[in-house]
Amino acid sequence: MNPAPTVEAFVRSASRAELELFSIDLARFVKMVDLRLTAREEDSYVDVDEAARLTGLSRPTLYRKPLPFRRPGRPVRFSRRGIEAWNQRREA
Repeated sequence: MNPAPTVEAFVRSASRAELELFSIDLARFVKMVDLRLTAREEDSYVDVDEAARLTGLSRPTLYRKPLPFRRPGRPVRFSRRGIEAWNQRREA
């Protein structure tokens, strides 16, 4: 069984285009992790209509954004802190 390639090995062997795509994916991942960590601290959760109002996005668009959410049963609830952090990043 071959060990999984390391990030270092990938960076050494990747083309410039591959590295650019990797850096974009990595930046998205870091933002998503940061939003989720922010949401885990004491937080309140809002429904889709309130999340749409807080973000200025339509309801369908909310589901395509990397916003922290949970589904305690059936309806989706969005993290108020996660939305605030996302809005701050968007404005920066």
